[in-house]
Amino acid sequence: MEEAAAATGVSPEALARLEMPAVLARLRELCVTTRGQEMAEGLAPVTGLEVVQARQQEVDEACYLCRTHPGFTLRGCHDIRSLLHRAGVGQVLQPAELVTILETILVSRRGHEFWQQLPPDSLPRLRQWFACCGSFLPLERSLAAAVDPQGAILDTASPRLSRLRQQQRGLEEEIRRELNRIISSPQKQKILQENIVTIRQNRYVVPVKAEHQHELPGLLHDQSSSGATVFIEPLTVVHLNNRRRQLQIEEREEIARILAELTRQVAKIAGPLEESLAAMAHLDLALARGQLSLEMEARAPEISSDPVVEIRQGRHPLLGRRAVPIDVTLGRGFDTLVITGPNTGGKTVALKTVGLLVAMAMSGLHVPAVEGTTIGIFDDIFIDIGDEQDITQSLSTFSAHVRYLAGFLPRVGRTSLVLLDEIGVGTDPTQGAALAQALLEYLQDRGAKTVVTTHYDQLKVFAYDHPRVENAAVEFDLATLVPTYRLQVGIPGHSYAFDIAARLGLPAGIVERARSLAGRQTQEMGEIIQDLLLARQAARETAARAEEKEREVTSLKETLAGERSRMREQRERVLAEAREEARRLVRQAEELLSRLRTQVSKGEGAREDFRAEVTNLKEELREPEIQAPGEVPATLVPGQKVFLPRWHQEGTVLSPPDAQDNIQVQMGNLRLNVPRRELRWLKEQARPTPGERSQTKASQTLALAAEKARNLPSQLDVRGLMVAEALEAVDKYLDSAYLAGADRVIVIHGKGTGAIRSALLQHLGSHPQVQAFRLVSDSGATEVKLAP
Repeated sequence: MEEAAAATGVSPEALARLEMPAVLARLRELCVTTRGQEMAEGLAPVTGLEVVQARQQEVDEACYLCRTHPGFTLRGCHDIRSLLHRAGVGQVLQPAELVTILETILVSRRGHEFWQQLPPDSLPRLRQWFACCGSFLPLERSLAAAVDPQGAILDTASPRLSRLRQQQRGLEEEIRRELNRIISSPQKQKILQENIVTIRQNRYVVPVKAEHQHELPGLLHDQSSSGATVFIEPLTVVHLNNRRRQLQIEEREEIARILAELTRQVAKIAGPLEESLAAMAHLDLALARGQLSLEMEARAPEISSDPVVEIRQGRHPLLGRRAVPIDVTLGRGFDTLVITGPNTGGKTVALKTVGLLVAMAMSGLHVPAVEGTTIGIFDDIFIDIGDEQDITQSLSTFSAHVRYLAGFLPRVGRTSLVLLDEIGVGTDPTQGAALAQALLEYLQDRGAKTVVTTHYDQLKVFAYDHPRVENAAVEFDLATLVPTYRLQVGIPGHSYAFDIAARLGLPAGIVERARSLAGRQTQEMGEIIQDLLLARQAARETAARAEEKEREVTSLKETLAGERSRMREQRERVLAEAREEARRLVRQAEELLSRLRTQVSKGEGAREDFRAEVTNLKEELREPEIQAPGEVPATLVPGQKVFLPRWHQEGTVLSPPDAQDNIQVQMGNLRLNVPRRELRWLKEQARPTPGERSQTKASQTLALAAEKARNLPSQLDVRGLMVAEALEAVDKYLDSAYLAGADRVIVIHGKGTGAIRSALLQHLGSHPQVQAFRLVSDSGATEVKLAP
């Protein structure tokens, strides 16, 4: 259950100024139980760190529940506390009241069954409330058998009631038969007003013309308003109606007994039912808080025991999608934030947003902000905002503000959040600014976390000159002179009164005269602020371009990594196919040798058969002839350039043809013995034909290796690079060396501070293409042995 929570010193008036009641009103609308609605209205900030964290976790779990089980609801749970009390003191409950209780225990059972289905480690905060939702099956069955949803007592309420009602139905049928016989008689037609059977005073009667009433013996029970018709109970059915009436009395007594018995059953479980009712109210409030969080696109802030505020992209919850996100920090680098800027620029909204989000977080609500938002625990929140003029007390606006300030200042401390809108207004500007500065100095000395809005230039200078005090401005579009409502921390704001006045059509002479009267210092400060704003805008544009470049680089890296992985997979696949082909040929050769051993004694004919099989195997192992265009060189000398169609590469002749007409050729880092017939004059080289593209995969792999080997340096120098750049260069170099078939390479990293060397050695230790490595050249380079 929830730990005891210490209430804050936040007054209802302060919460009202922050518009917290409007948030709670929306929360109340999301509750489906009366008791949950009452709890929503009474939700208030608390100071217990563990309590606030527990409440935030509750909302996290409620959000999860709303997303994963959108159909779960507590709708149908009523506030039956008064009914339980009445049952406890012996007052018999009526059928409609029992229906209300039945609907509530049905919801309780639904919560109980949901709790039983929960995994043991899921929803730890909410499951404690689900566990308190009771299942009252005996009472549920009794009520369901006794009353229908409309509050009528059912025949199944008791066997005696069922029997009495069955007897009544039989009597009613017998009475109707007798009365139908009377009204159907031809002799009675002249005395009857209508041929119908009706009921008067709970007895069956027939309508008779008043002038013929003495012609039908019976009891007169009523007459029409005109007096023309009387309603008579014929003597032949009086005894039947009497018996029916007796059964009705017995039925009423039986129903009273049933209701008394059901009331006693309710009274027996009133205590557990009250606990279940309280648990459902808590669940209702938690689910409403989760729905509110999803509705506001909010999240749980980090709750700190320190009185700090770090709001990231915070939005005023009552402005919806019109809200402009702001970033605000208090209690870390500075304790006082002075917000300045033009009227209607969003200063007051920013101030209210800070206070409201703090109050919401401490009340156990998610806040509309992004990840990284931290809200600390404050013992009290003081807010002075709006026109506090009080005519009844003969107080001006200034006097009302001062009286309010005087009331809370003695209670201010380091765990206080103070929000002051238009501090020092309502009096002489010079004296008001001086009083405002003195007030900020007092709050700063007391360690309070303070946000103020003002137009006073003196407070801008105060914020600039004093540690732990920071300026902030509401952004203003200089081109359109329209506020953007973004909060910029670190620079003071400007009122732009002269610019706005000129744009709205005030004569230029008046505006210029006003500028001259304002003084050079005011103009200089305005120019400085404007330069800062322009610099901030330029910096934002530069940052945006840098982010775009960074995204492009990241995308390119991902593309290269994917390509590298694809090439590695292709190489491994080709090698695997080549190994499988080699294993097949080995098996074929072993089978041939086995047959040779078994047939060696069979004579010359068996040996001839074996020679034929060997010849066939040689033909199968022979590489396909190269059918490339161009002339085969007739004479070749060392140093001559030739073209090798099989690998689609150039090469250099190293030696003249040997006895088998094979020629040694240097192709990149590879030395090959190639038959003369597979060489072409370099000037006659041509693109591969479709037939050439059908070469074996082994040949394609060699071609790729040869291409890499041509330009592969024997060593890589990464001195002078950053660590990340060096590692990227090494990766590319090792890929090329691996594809080229190189056995060993050298990476030169130098000695220096050892940063690159340490990072490189750690990187090589986990590299998939590295079999071993060792330091060489007095630790200025590393030799890398590549995996086979």
